[in-house]
Order: sequence, then structure tokens, then C-alpha cells
Amino acid sequence: MKKEQDSTIGKESKKEMGKMTERELRKLRRTELLEILLELRRELDAARQENESLREQLNAAEQERQEKTDAILELLHTMEAQLGRMCPAQADAEASMQDDEAK
Repeated sequence: MKKEQDSTIGKESKKEMGKMTERELRKLRRTELLEILLELRRELDAARQENESLREQLNAAEQERQEKTDAILELLHTMEAQLGRMCPAQADAEASMQDDEAK
């Protein structure tokens, strides 16, 4: 009988925990309070684990984005150098314009 009551209390407490007033909490037996604490601890552990997993995913995505950005910038510099060799007069004009803008 007590096990049945305890499992029922666990289900009820999970649903009602957020709605309980201080007075209602004070009326609970020690075992009921411990069950609530254990359930809250399980939820906290699960939230922390999910948080850590999401942080790892975010870090992996950020690293991938940075690698792609670096590759694109390297490609752009390579293309710019190739264009400069193909059209030296144009490259000189652009370099001159950039120098004027910097002043």
C-alpha cells in the first residue's frame, strides 16, 4: 500500500510542485518532500546534461563556421592575387585608390 501511495505522490507532486504554496509544502510528510527533492534533482541533472550537449553542438558549429570563413577568405586572396597578375594596370589603380581612401 505504501509503495502505491509513494508512486502516486511522485506523479502528483511532479504535476503540482510548481503550484504548491508554502503552507501546502509545510503539510507534506518528510518522504513526500524527499520525493519532490529527488524529482527536482533529476530534472536539474537532465537540464544540465542537455545544456552541456547544446554547448558542445554550438562550439562545433562555431568552429565549422570559422573554418569555412577562413577557407573563403583564403580563396578570395588567392583570386585577388591571380587577378592582379592578369591585369597589373587594374591592380595598380585599385591599390592607388585604397591608398587614397586610407589617407
